Amino acid sequence: MKDLNNLGEADLTYLDELAGGNTDFMREIIEMFISQTPIDLALLRQLIFEGDWNRVADQAHRIKPTLHYVGAAALREEMQRMENNARTGTELEGLQAHLNELQPRFDALITVLGTALKMF
Repeated sequence: MKDLNNLGEADLTYLDELAGGNTDFMREIIEMFISQTPIDLALLRQLIFEGDWNRVADQAHRIKPTLHYVGAAALREEMQRMENNARTGTELEGLQAHLNELQPRFDALITVLGTALKMF
């Protein structure tokens, strides 16, 4: 497989190493990311709307490992920031806007990962 690190926000080098070259495993992780991430983001958005900051922090925390698997380091850092803000009660009023700003990047990541599935 080629161009594992030339996928926009994604870099599948880590996932390839983790999978030991097992493309079926890589496909499974990517498909799970594509199907689950929109659900996770919708829940995060709802929790922010409700002002349930402990659950916002937990949900942002839950999203981070999947971003690590697909090599989306910058988005993972953004989720860490959201988690920290929710846990410490800082900049809470900006969390919804922040998530709105991140949404196109998540959408692009999901699109590029869907395209990457064709590489297997």
